[in-house]
Amino acid sequence: MSWKGDPVDGVVLYVKTMVACLFFAVGVLAVTLLVALSLATVESLYSGDMVTRPGYRATGAAEVLGCEEVGPITTHGFGMWWNCTMVVELVDGRSVRTTVDASVVTPEDRGMAVDVVEFCRHPQHQECTYTRPGNLALTLGTGIVQIVKIAIVVCGVGLSVVALFAGLLGGKLPRRSKTRGGGKIAPDEEKSRDAEREAGANSSMRNIPPGFAELIINFDYPRTGAQVIYETTAPTVRIDGASPRGESSWEECRVLVAAGKRKCEVWVPFEALRFGYISRNVKVAEGTRVSLQYQAPRTPGAPGSLE
Repeated sequence: MSWKGDPVDGVVLYVKTMVACLFFAVGVLAVTLLVALSLATVESLYSGDMVTRPGYRATGAAEVLGCEEVGPITTHGFGMWWNCTMVVELVDGRSVRTTVDASVVTPEDRGMAVDVVEFCRHPQHQECTYTRPGNLALTLGTGIVQIVKIAIVVCGVGLSVVALFAGLLGGKLPRRSKTRGGGKIAPDEEKSRDAEREAGANSSMRNIPPGFAELIINFDYPRTGAQVIYETTAPTVRIDGASPRGESSWEECRVLVAAGKRKCEVWVPFEALRFGYISRNVKVAEGTRVSLQYQAPRTPGAPGSLE
């Protein structure tokens, strides 16, 4: 039986896998974005100081000057939020003009002295934010929401990247059934034929001429994106520089060789290239049968294996 596979079917299968992985990645990203924005909404509802953060704090009173409404979808989540400009008079005598978002203050706070907390990462009053006075319980709850949001985003993006790479490489595709005359061979029938071939191999042992041995090479290739290439061609075998069979195929190669040390070469030709080339010296004893397994590489440019 000779089988090379249908290149058109291989390309269709590869494209279907790529499209499926792309849709999966887009779906995961969409769900991740939806969940992240929902958690960001919950997080933004707390406008107080995260009291557990290490840094430099100062209290003061703020006067709201003007506000702008943004939404319905922002980095703060879903809904409408106020970005307001205000002047903060701090207890140490400094006066700071700043803009705060996420409705830390609102237009309803105009005309009132609003208690605020200045949080700075450096003692020189650099990288500062302004919030309402904090609450420990709400700080801990908001911190948990932040951790969950970050974990979901990392997992979602990571899963999407893996799906995109799987689509690019073809993913792990189902093993293609071998055909003869256009009909598919059922798994049970294929196992039966494998058993028949094994029985024939055992029978051939009794017919090995003196001074010779039987060399058997089986072939396989990965069911990934490179499957499209492998199904359009078949491996070439050379024993001591000579071809032991006529038509190339992925079926096993059986050949009688003189006992001793033999040079075995296998590769998969594609256009003018030799994919998966491997050369190995094999020592065969008189009257024995030596089985080798050739595995084409996952990446066509890499060497194959012959064990």
